[in-house]
Amino acid sequence: MVFYYILFIAIAIAGMVTHATAVGLWGARGAHIALVEPETGKWRHYNKVKIADTIFCGLAFIALFVVSAIRKNVGSDYLLYSNWYNKIKFLPLDLNALNDKEKGWVISSKIISNISFKTPVLMFAIFAAFILIFFFIYVIRHSSLPWLSVTAFIGLGYFLLSIHFMRQMVAAVICAFAINCIYRNQWLRFLVLVLFASCFHISAFLLIPFYFVLKIPITPIVLGAYALFTTFVFLNSTRIFAFVTTYIYTGYGGLEDNEFMYKGSTNYIHLSMFGLYVVCYMFKDNLLKRSKFNGLLMNCLFFAGFFETLGSHHALVSRLILYFVLPGVILLLPELAFAIGDYLKGFSRKREKTMTTLRYLFYVGIGAYIVASYVYLINVNYCRAVPYHTIYEGFDGINDVSREGDLY
Repeated sequence: MVFYYILFIAIAIAGMVTHATAVGLWGARGAHIALVEPETGKWRHYNKVKIADTIFCGLAFIALFVVSAIRKNVGSDYLLYSNWYNKIKFLPLDLNALNDKEKGWVISSKIISNISFKTPVLMFAIFAAFILIFFFIYVIRHSSLPWLSVTAFIGLGYFLLSIHFMRQMVAAVICAFAINCIYRNQWLRFLVLVLFASCFHISAFLLIPFYFVLKIPITPIVLGAYALFTTFVFLNSTRIFAFVTTYIYTGYGGLEDNEFMYKGSTNYIHLSMFGLYVVCYMFKDNLLKRSKFNGLLMNCLFFAGFFETLGSHHALVSRLILYFVLPGVILLLPELAFAIGDYLKGFSRKREKTMTTLRYLFYVGIGAYIVASYVYLINVNYCRAVPYHTIYEGFDGINDVSREGDLY
């Protein structure tokens, strides 16, 4: 448990200090440095603060990759993935012999098993690298405060989810780039990315109608309609869930006695996303003034809360938030911090001292939200991440069976 706290604190402080130092040296907009591009031989100007943030992200990637790659029996599905790997290793690369499992995952695992040793260590390392590389590329390219995005990624439990729901997190990082295509009206690219993501987890198909839904502007009428829809689905979720798992998503059909799936999980902390949404709505004008893209991110945040609310009844549904939280939380939190600052700058100079105090109180509130979430998640052993063990302590998980059943 202490290990996870050290990891979180070290990365959060390193990111904050790196960014603050860079801003202190070169200003908030960042001075520029001229470097020669190897490909063209021409000079190009780079933002020094952005470079500092990128260096931090590189170091954070190394730390998180090592933690994810060398773990042993960490995560609820670790042994399950190990056993699937063991079965796939001895199957011919014939799609008919691999049942109805996602072909992208199976073929990738088969290729890895052909170049690896008998244990699935390389598989865990490669997929950890894929998830984290694309996550950090996404953050560096699109986050206004990369260190805060990375801190939220760890503190709100999404890193723990990445070592638990590996296949779905692979799909989620791909879909994060697809969300940006919605804003740019790039329908074909969006569809290609979603279809590619579905090769690793079939649930990615759910995102297709959201190409249109997430474009709907935020108004009181729309929010009212969303609230009514959420209430209706929540009250009828058991019937809907039974129908879907019986006729559409059949991997869990007939598990009415499964308390975790049919009665929901005990993790309610992400319901606070609706509270975060309320705060974002309070500063909606400032968020939209910064970028129209923030309106789409707010819609992502709402639907993350929507699926987490349904997850309080049926835990399987809550994992669908992964397709919305990377843009809707990881990108929106830094934007909210800037929007609050912009809002408070609008007050008169006579109240400047008071407004500065309030601004820092808001920032402390965002930090407290992330820290409280992380402490709660670690203490309830979210995703069974505690205790942390490494492969160097011996590897015997491949012959164990944690759960039988099909891929979900």
